Amino acid sequence: MWVMALQCTVCSVELDSAKALDFSGVGKLCGSCFVDRAGTPKKIKKEDLDRLKREVEGETAGLLPQETLLQIIEEGYDRLVKESGSFDDEVTRMAIEVQRLSGLAVAKKVMEVLGALGKLVEEQEEEVRRVLRKLGRMGG
Repeated sequence: MWVMALQCTVCSVELDSAKALDFSGVGKLCGSCFVDRAGTPKKIKKEDLDRLKREVEGETAGLLPQETLLQIIEEGYDRLVKESGSFDDEVTRMAIEVQRLSGLAVAKKVMEVLGALGKLVEEQEEEVRRVLRKLGRMGG
C-alpha cells in the first residue's frame, strides 16, 4: 500500500504526524512555519473567539483542568515571544509538564477508585458476616 508523506503546506518539509500542527484553512504546518505565521496577534472577531474557546474547552476537558493546560501554553508562548527559548525546547518543556501533571492526575484517580473499592469490600465483608451470624443462629 502506498502512503503519501505528510508535508508542511508552507515550506513542503516532510513532517512526522506527531509533530505536525493542523490548522483549518491553513493545513499542516511544521513548528518553524507555525512560529513564523503566528507573528503579531490579529484582532479576532467575538464569534471566532467564542468558537475557539469552545474548541479548546472541548479538547482539554478531562483529566487535567483547562486552566492548567492554558497556563502551560501561555507560559511557553510568552517565552517564545520574549525569545528566551527555542521552539523545540518549549514544546519539550510543555510536553514534560503535561506528562508530569497527567501522571499525578491519574494517580489521584487511581487512589479514588481504590478508596471506592475499599468501601465496597468493607460492605461485602459486613454482609458476609451478617449472613454467617444469621446462619449460625439458624443452625444452633
